[in-house]
Amino acid sequence: MALCLFCVINAFAQNVKVTGRVTDEAEEAALLRRGSRKRCAVCGAFFFPKSNRGKYCPDCAGRMKRINAAKRKRKQREKCHALGHFKPA
Repeated sequence: MALCLFCVINAFAQNVKVTGRVTDEAEEAALLRRGSRKRCAVCGAFFFPKSNRGKYCPDCAGRMKRINAAKRKRKQREKCHALGHFKPA
């Protein structure tokens, strides 16, 4: 019998109120996230994405954001034809 997500979260919250303890991470992940963890493309660690587009763990996400932004801007500057063939040094 499958329970809806609302019922699972409600039961989890009631359990915390009654027992006064939060369950371990594995149990919480099984209840709330239903095992939708992914592997980071850089370091290979498992993480829970905040959206369906999550590709990197939180530790690697900031670094990869800077690296990809630098690549994107470098490509954009190469395509700039306003200066003609002259590129400032």
